Amino acid sequence: MSNILFTKKFIAKLTAIIRNFWWTGIREETNFKILCLRAWKDICSPKSEGGLGIRNLQAMNQGLILMAAWRIADQPNEFLHRVLKSKYFPDSSIWRQNANAPKSAFWASIIKILPILKAHSFYQISQGQISIWSTPWCQNWAQIYDFLIIQPNNYSYPAQVKDLWIQNQQNWNHQLLDTLFQPPMCAIIKNTPIICSQDEDFLC
Repeated sequence: MSNILFTKKFIAKLTAIIRNFWWTGIREETNFKILCLRAWKDICSPKSEGGLGIRNLQAMNQGLILMAAWRIADQPNEFLHRVLKSKYFPDSSIWRQNANAPKSAFWASIIKILPILKAHSFYQISQGQISIWSTPWCQNWAQIYDFLIIQPNNYSYPAQVKDLWIQNQQNWNHQLLDTLFQPPMCAIIKNTPIICSQDEDFLC
């Protein structure tokens, strides 16, 4: 369950086995209908909330895969991250991986769960040493290319978030932002907080 995201059909079969046991136990006769006295979601609720605390298999499965995806995103120096990066996103990051590339069952599961991770993850910016284009560092970051103002051919685009700051300051360079991004995204970036700290940028 921590390596493969099970299908809903397979989860339903496993849940049926558990549900039938709790509601009927071991039956010598199988010709009578099962009587369901409580909704299954209530049975899976914690005991403190009146349930039996039985695990929700789908939630467990998703949670374990999500934990693996978080570990890959949060610890880029770990062996697992380096192996996956070399094979699946050598020129980008886990946030902008190529979903159409051939993949293992484990990586396919990670890709399926990534939308949840993306929706609830962001970097607290302090040093600004993260990529502008392949890291979730501001609101609506995934659509940043849609608001980019194309510059002349010989223009060198900034690479890291700190490149959008006033030189030697932890403040946004408003003039540069107005040049690079259309108003909606430009306003979002200007309102993105910068933490005055010597710590590294922190994934939350």
